Amino acid sequence: SLGSQRGEDFISLIMVRQAAARQDIHVLQAEVEKRLKEDIQLYDDRSKQDQRRTPGMAVDAFLVQQGYPISRLYLNTEIEVTLDKMAEKTFKPDAFVKVSLMLFKPDAPTPAAISAAQVNATAAVGRMKAGTSKWEAEITKSQMPAEYISKAGLLGWLDEATFPPDVMQKIRALQPGQMSDPIKIESQGVTSFQVFRMEQLGNKAVGPDLDSLKARYVQAQHATLLAAIRSAAKVERFPTTEPAAAASGAPPPPPPAPPKAKP
Repeated sequence: SLGSQRGEDFISLIMVRQAAARQDIHVLQAEVEKRLKEDIQLYDDRSKQDQRRTPGMAVDAFLVQQGYPISRLYLNTEIEVTLDKMAEKTFKPDAFVKVSLMLFKPDAPTPAAISAAQVNATAAVGRMKAGTSKWEAEITKSQMPAEYISKAGLLGWLDEATFPPDVMQKIRALQPGQMSDPIKIESQGVTSFQVFRMEQLGNKAVGPDLDSLKARYVQAQHATLLAAIRSAAKVERFPTTEPAAAASGAPPPPPPAPPKAKP
């Protein structure tokens, strides 16, 4: 029910506030209100095509219909802003790289097909390094999915943990604009040859590029942070009344004490 969901939200907010305070992290009301206003505007724009939102319906009314009155949105927004600040403390740009990928796969799991894929990958890299072809032309001949070909194979910002250590070592050796030689990848019994192009190093990202990297990292940390906070808090739930107490007319038991931090 909406009431129980609000209760869960409030419990989460209390736990997040306590965890943040232990790190000397504090959130101002103005910060929450600014984010809330931005989020509501974004949702207003995106929901205008939603068939459940009748013509002329205000976004506030539509949000209530979806189970998100402003009061509940405020709780969730404060949680998000607080988690953002907590995640920013662990943000290390140099742990990220922005890369594009060109993929060459054999058309059959045979030694001959695998060899042919390697030859194709090596030839493509050779043409690009010789200046007789460009990345954008060669990627159309590779086995990259169409949605990535349209973006020239751009994978975006990726954590170095995304790659096996030996592959990451080769990627790390590249400077922006440079490409790797074909790297043989064995994954789940499938062999492929991958060519990486370094677009940007995390420690060299500036301006909007750095902002987008930080935003992606921070957002990705929310679920992990919240799960860790909940686990550490060990929230217990008690019934509102004991059967015997209810029969005798005694008052309900006291509410549980606030969660305590582990020493």
